Parts: sequence; structure tokens; C-alpha cells
Amino acid sequence: MKNDLQPSEQAGFDLKKIKVHHTLESTLIEVFCTLALLTAWVLMYRRFQGTEFLVRNIIRTGVLTFAVVLLLVSAYLPRYLNWSFPLVSIGMARIACKIVRYMAVAVALATLLFFIFGGLKGSVGGYALLAVILVVPEITRQVFTYYSKRQKR
Repeated sequence: MKNDLQPSEQAGFDLKKIKVHHTLESTLIEVFCTLALLTAWVLMYRRFQGTEFLVRNIIRTGVLTFAVVLLLVSAYLPRYLNWSFPLVSIGMARIACKIVRYMAVAVALATLLFFIFGGLKGSVGGYALLAVILVVPEITRQVFTYYSKRQKR
């Protein structure tokens, strides 16, 4: 079977030479992340304008925005993705890029939910953000492991 071959035995597979192109799905994900983050910035500013919490929430939103941008950019550079096992086929690299995009959606959505549900320490939004940040990596690992085993068949 072709998928059972090791990276050195696969004809033409070199992770460093893979180019990821824009697709309709990737564009929609980027637009969704942008709209979610812009909405979060507006909600954060309106809710905390003139309070002592404004600077803290600007920093928090800035860090999460940077994380989303970093995830979306890294989806186009699969050779820099660091997984616990090597990406040995083009199918695995494609899945890795999709998972990174979905992680960006999860972080953008968590940022938006954080400010919809309060944005203060101990609020429902804070707990939702914490839950998403703790659960998404495990779901990502499970999905990636499932698809990588499926690719090997």
C-alpha cells in the first residue's frame, strides 16, 4: 500500500516543499476569525470604556488576537508545525493545516464569548475561555490521531 511507506520511501514527498494555497474554506475561516475578533474588540472597548479594567482587557484581547493570527499564518506553513509525531504524507499535512485553522476559530470564538458573557475575572465568559483553551488541544490531538491512523490504511 502506498500510504504505508515511510517518508524516505514516498516518491516526491518533502514536507519543506509543500505549498498550501488559499481555498474557499480557508478564506471563510479567516473572514470568520476577523469578524469575531473585531466584534470582541468593539464589545471590550464599549464595556470597559472609562474603567480600570480597560488596559487589562486590551492586553488580553491583543494577546488572543496575536494567537489567532499566528495560528492562521502557521496553517500555510506545515513544515513549522510541531506535532508529537512526524507528518509523513501530504494527507497528514493537509489535516494538520485544517486542525490549526479550526484551533484559530476556537480561540477567536472564545475571545468573542469572553466579552459577550462579561469579560471580568470569575465571570461565565472567563470560564468559557478557560474551558475552550483546555479542551481544544485534547480534541485536536484525538482528531489528528484518528485521521493519521486512517491515512496509514
